Amino acid sequence: MSMKIKMKIGITGVLGGLIKSMMQTGLGLLCVMLVSATSAIASMPTIAEVKGDVMVFAMTESGWMPVTAGMSLGLGDNLKTASGSAVEIQLSSGSQVVMQQEGQIAIQRESDGTAVLALFKGKLSVMEGRVIVRDSESGEAVTLRAGESYGASAPVLINMESLVIDPVFYKADLMDPNCWPQRDGQTQLSGEIAAAEPTVTLTISNGVVPFNSRWIFKGEIDLNQAPWLDMRVRVKQTAPVSILFRVGDDPKKWYQLPIVKKQPQFPTLDSGVLVDEALSDGEWHRLSWNLKQIVQKNFGSDVSSISDLIIGKWTAPETVTELEIQSFTLGEASM
Repeated sequence: MSMKIKMKIGITGVLGGLIKSMMQTGLGLLCVMLVSATSAIASMPTIAEVKGDVMVFAMTESGWMPVTAGMSLGLGDNLKTASGSAVEIQLSSGSQVVMQQEGQIAIQRESDGTAVLALFKGKLSVMEGRVIVRDSESGEAVTLRAGESYGASAPVLINMESLVIDPVFYKADLMDPNCWPQRDGQTQLSGEIAAAEPTVTLTISNGVVPFNSRWIFKGEIDLNQAPWLDMRVRVKQTAPVSILFRVGDDPKKWYQLPIVKKQPQFPTLDSGVLVDEALSDGEWHRLSWNLKQIVQKNFGSDVSSISDLIIGKWTAPETVTELEIQSFTLGEASM
């Protein structure tokens, strides 16, 4: 079972920031909420100090760029540290945290508008301030002080450009309009070249049909051969869209990986990391799920396969829902 944890920075005389952490045994996600009493989104964090090779993938630029001290971070920005590197980040509350080597962190946004510093890989250490960790389910709290750290090995990586996927199991032919057959409802599929890459556009009509989906892959998927699902996606609407698959023999039991928001009809196995509407900004994002890690965390280490990948929306859309997908792959990963 996953444990959702809320963290709060308490600093005498200062409106401290809030830290929210969702940590799971074997895979965790640490989020630092940056809020103030007067604004839904407080000032963004800044880079205090850089050691070694630290790169930023800024939403306002194209590609990874070197990080420099004093640089401000914005919504959608990603940071990554190479081996032997580290970066110190100044939060709006005045607290400081350090991301250690071989880590990745991103600036995201909660549904209530608060900014979130999300650690997807590596370790984050609190350098200043007192931290209260509270289990949101049990209500129990412990106090942590400067120098204490949290690690993360997330079930999904966002815009991790250094990740290389070898499509040993499956790579979709996205120029084929029949690559993903209709499963139910009202959907259309078309293939083209966009940004020099084969691209498929999935359109879900705005009719009254509540189930609208396409088959991605029929049959069993060996997670030892294909532990990762990797794709690039561009979507403008905020309507829920998910990838679903089955585990075990129950033909009616489906589990979801949300692309945008969660769909309440289905269990979410990856803690709903991608429910942020910031991904619906009309820009390309790379999403990489560690399927083997997700499945074995939820069903046990002896479970080594899933079956029947589908993609779609399972409530009648109020407007036409459209998303573009590139480089859809099931395979092995290397960093």
